[in-house]
Amino acid sequence: LVLCSDECPETTETSTFENPYVDRNSRWLTQVWERKSTTPQPHAANGYDVVGAHAWEAIVANMIKKTGISNGATVFDFGCGVGSSSLILCNLYSDITLFGVDYSEPLIKRAQTLLPHGTFWTQSIAEPLKQTPKQKFDLALCNGVFIYLNSEAEVEQSILNMASVLKPGAKMLLSDISDIKQKELADKVRNVVHTKIEKVSSDTSLDHLYLSREFFAKMAEKLNAKIEFIE
Repeated sequence: LVLCSDECPETTETSTFENPYVDRNSRWLTQVWERKSTTPQPHAANGYDVVGAHAWEAIVANMIKKTGISNGATVFDFGCGVGSSSLILCNLYSDITLFGVDYSEPLIKRAQTLLPHGTFWTQSIAEPLKQTPKQKFDLALCNGVFIYLNSEAEVEQSILNMASVLKPGAKMLLSDISDIKQKELADKVRNVVHTKIEKVSSDTSLDHLYLSREFFAKMAEKLNAKIEFIE
């Protein structure tokens, strides 16, 4: 887990990489999310069908509490899916102003149903925001999304997009990151999970994106932000 906190400034920076939007998994994944979007349990619809609902809720609630937000906060959920993380957040705190984006239209439609008070639209988190919210946000949330992006360049642009909507002193919660140093172990565990546990749909052909802690440390330095790594 990565918590980028305390001094994330407003920024209008863009990625220094050229053409970061090279398709790697998106066409195949679009079909996966379309199938999962109708799954009754929201956490399973967001791809966590190997985790029990109560365990998932406890994990996400613990992560959110570490951000220190409170009732009345403004939150932007990047890669929100059906809104499973935001549902837990809104159960923890009242009067949340919620925005969310995801590139899967079926997932966004489900999020709008589950969280009717939120503002949602369809787009990749690595693309420039299609809408500019009038307000700035206390928290940018991105849970389990980076593994599906195409490259470090897309992750960089996504983080810059998040920083652009934050208030001075606001926080980013970037969670469920695939650590490049743990790739061999992660692949072994994933092979067991995908062959021995029944899932809503299989993604055994998915090429996950693994990232280093050094990458995030450099991004924090670029944003003049503090960073905390949480196991």
